[in-house]
Amino acid sequence: MSAEYTDVRINLNSIECVTESLLEVQNELNQTIEAVNHYLRELIKCDYYNRFSITFRCRIYESIFFFHSVIQDIEEILGELKQGCITENEIEALGKIMKTV
Repeated sequence: MSAEYTDVRINLNSIECVTESLLEVQNELNQTIEAVNHYLRELIKCDYYNRFSITFRCRIYESIFFFHSVIQDIEEILGELKQGCITENEIEALGKIMKTV
């Protein structure tokens, strides 16, 4: 199991673009969590799970909890987008900030 990093350049032109991008990120996180859980189950079935250190296992679980937290944050942002709490001007400002960072 190797780690993969995908550099993503999000173009924030409109609320629709932001919504699409957030849904893609949310889907990717869900797939990652499912894959990690699948590999952990396979390790347990093969009796390799106990051969990994507690620190390593804790880091895996911390990552899963972090991903769940990010998914919840994305759901909150999507809810605010649907309610109109986030405006086009705020999206433009966020886009400018992202370009300067």
